[in-house]
Amino acid sequence: MTRTPGRARTLDLDLLFYGSLEIDEPGLCVPHPRLHERGFVLGPLRDVAPDLVHPRLGKTVEELARNVRDPGAVVAFQLGSDAPHAEKANP
Repeated sequence: MTRTPGRARTLDLDLLFYGSLEIDEPGLCVPHPRLHERGFVLGPLRDVAPDLVHPRLGKTVEELARNVRDPGAVVAFQLGSDAPHAEKANP
């Protein structure tokens, strides 16, 4: 895929997991190769699948989220709230 400067980014879809399947081919790597480094992904994923085990690392999403070193914050939106509140991805 080629990105043209000044134009909107084309769709970028990151496939995090596909069950326990491992794929390593040009253009497709499952599980996502940097999933364990990204708090902004692990925080929300922990909310829906904390016991999901990373097939290569052998750790649960909960364990990965607890140990991520990503300094970014996850912003949670609540219905009926005027402003979102931020929470660290690795509380």
